[in-house]
Amino acid sequence: MNARLVRAREGSLIEAAALSEALLDRVEAEGGAWAGTILARGPAVLLGRGQRAERVLDRAACDRSAVAVHRRHTTGTHVFIGPTGAAALCVALPSLSALMPDARPSTALNRNVRGWLNALTAHGALAHYFGREWLSIAKRPGAVLALSERASGAFALELWIGLEESVEAPSELLTERERGTDRWQSKRPASWAESTGQRAVEPALFDRVQRRALERDGVAVTEHQGAIELDRAALAVTIGDERWRWAEPTPCAIGWIDAALTAENTVWVGGDPLMGDRERADVCEALADPSRTASTVAERVAEALVFGADAEAWGRCGAALDVVVRSRSL
Repeated sequence: MNARLVRAREGSLIEAAALSEALLDRVEAEGGAWAGTILARGPAVLLGRGQRAERVLDRAACDRSAVAVHRRHTTGTHVFIGPTGAAALCVALPSLSALMPDARPSTALNRNVRGWLNALTAHGALAHYFGREWLSIAKRPGAVLALSERASGAFALELWIGLEESVEAPSELLTERERGTDRWQSKRPASWAESTGQRAVEPALFDRVQRRALERDGVAVTEHQGAIELDRAALAVTIGDERWRWAEPTPCAIGWIDAALTAENTVWVGGDPLMGDRERADVCEALADPSRTASTVAERVAEALVFGADAEAWGRCGAALDVVVRSRSL
């Protein structure tokens, strides 16, 4: 398989948030694997594609602190981008098993982060993965994972690394619920500078990390000559409108599931879990079925690309939606 490496560069937050979409476009149009990195400066919070801003952020506090709020194209949890910036690394593949043939939806993160673990460690950042939505660097949370999968099966995995400030959002920007969520297993996240002692990092460092992460038998890595188009419309920060009826957030392994009944009376789900487009649609369909049972919901997510929420959590989410349905019918 050919793997094209787009040279790392500095860019805007909107460009960093759009990188995964641009690389997935190239995968679908030209095949092979594509990788790239954008270094962007804040201060800003980038929400995951499915996170409800009102659950995560105190928007008034963000405004007072002049912290911008944007939304990524990838699912997963939010990241803070400090004034000195963060690196957004992305690898896009024709399928989640393209680099790791033994990868399945349920093991997609575990298998596909291994290249990054080896590459980061080789460049002075001792990295491990312990089954969460983040990587440990030098024994502290140091990089947040995010993913996207299209209907074609094309799969993108992102890694967000704070350069001199960690990716943990300051508590004063968060809601009370979010401040009470243990995202880091009681550990304090660290920046790249704290973990490695390396400051004033050049973009070329992450080119070397990406190349090392892709290199293996059967993969030919070449540098893409030229830039790729990152002109993507920014996603709306607010999900839905005043006609949507939101269920009480449902706790899950990595945070919370957000769910609502839309103005058209259809089910919408999102939140902190990392999931593909097809899987999200399947979960919505399962939860919208009035005859659903715990076992039918479990069947939909047993071997699905859904990370961070198990069948039991989705069952509780369905019960929360039922409360909304009953209240709407009154």
